[in-house]
Amino acid sequence: GPAYVYLMIQGLIKGGKMAGLTEDVSRRLATQTVLGAAKLLKESKREINDLISSIATPGGTTVEGLKVLREGNFVDLIARAVMKATQRARQIRKEIN
Repeated sequence: GPAYVYLMIQGLIKGGKMAGLTEDVSRRLATQTVLGAAKLLKESKREINDLISSIATPGGTTVEGLKVLREGNFVDLIARAVMKATQRARQIRKEIN
């Protein structure tokens, strides 16, 4: 799981740099974004989709970025990665036993 989050952070950093930010600023913003989002999710009883909707205002910047992630099936890609890792873990367990 952590490697998947690191990969997402890598994408946030790359996007920040493509938008004209420095590596350092991009890294700090990406890290704080993930920390803040994780903290809010941990402390909130709200559903994830509700949290997304609360910050993705119609016609805003977040909505435009979410469109790209949804078109690329971001959630499904992560889910498939988890399933592939699970399958490999089961295979390794069989090989050990």
